Amino acid sequence: MQKSLDNLVALIKNCSLLRNMDPAQLEQLAKASQLVTFPEGHMIFREGERSEGIYIILEGSVRVLTHDRTKQPIPLARLNQGDYFGEQAFTGGSVKPRNASVETLAETTLLKMDAKWIEPFLTGDWMEAVMQKAADHSPRIRSYLIKPARGGHFDAFKPGQHIVIQVKVGEQWLERPYSISGSECDSLQITIKLDPRSLFARWMKEAPDNLQIYVSQPRGEFLFDSAPLPAICFAGGVGIAPFLSFAQFLDQNRIAKRVHLLYCALNSNDFIRKDELQQISSRLPSLTLAYKPEDREGMLTESEIVQHVKALGEPDVYICGPEAFVNLIAQSLKKANYPEEKVRFETFHHARV
Repeated sequence: MQKSLDNLVALIKNCSLLRNMDPAQLEQLAKASQLVTFPEGHMIFREGERSEGIYIILEGSVRVLTHDRTKQPIPLARLNQGDYFGEQAFTGGSVKPRNASVETLAETTLLKMDAKWIEPFLTGDWMEAVMQKAADHSPRIRSYLIKPARGGHFDAFKPGQHIVIQVKVGEQWLERPYSISGSECDSLQITIKLDPRSLFARWMKEAPDNLQIYVSQPRGEFLFDSAPLPAICFAGGVGIAPFLSFAQFLDQNRIAKRVHLLYCALNSNDFIRKDELQQISSRLPSLTLAYKPEDREGMLTESEIVQHVKALGEPDVYICGPEAFVNLIAQSLKKANYPEEKVRFETFHHARV
């Protein structure tokens, strides 16, 4: 019995949600929690339902989804082993209904935790902050500066990391992560797509300047490797954000690493900060750029993906963009027997529920 308990503690101790727990607290949590397994296609909970419990994925994967005004599903995220969900309903001082649905994508084993054991650890990473509009790059894409308030400060971030924004929209607390696309003094910049289908994005578009929000410290493992091995970056739409921080890092540190950036978007108006990228590339010839507007050149194909990758030999591959974009590239490389350990990806849409 103690051995199985120790195994469970070992599985959950690296979850970022529990990073402030000591070993005794982790063991107490494991004893008070429940292991549950669901088949593929099972709806764990639905949007609007009463909130009961917080979950860590031990095996398998799930997708987070919401619905538009016509009840059509909108996928928000894919979560995998080690990820957690359900905690957002217990932040902000009161228990709230689920603000999205979660469905299994494969047989999935979860640790279901009673919120009372977790709630004291949900607020430690949050800071009060002010969000200001920085620039409108197009009618659909906008950047914001996030500045900590009340003497708070951001930890130094690594290229590729993201922050999580938490705001109250009407009666709902919403939480969304955004890749860090740059920094300015003590502020971090995020770049978002103002998607009219998204409640959060519609609200952001109309929100006043100097908006009071809550924000996390930089986090995430979609990190740029500055080792001299070549790399290729596939950016889909506003998924360019982490690659902007990659390029800035190369420029600021004068790193002559061979990097090729393929930037895909629906049309030419959706390519943002091209001048900045071109200026960096002119200073660092080892950084090369290519643009693919879908309306003129069509969608990225499997053969193009493999061709771009193999042109650099066997580079590290970074992918960020909408889920369908990420899946296309990842699956194309898998079919081509490309080494999985060299492929890193992050889907753009993600939400905590």
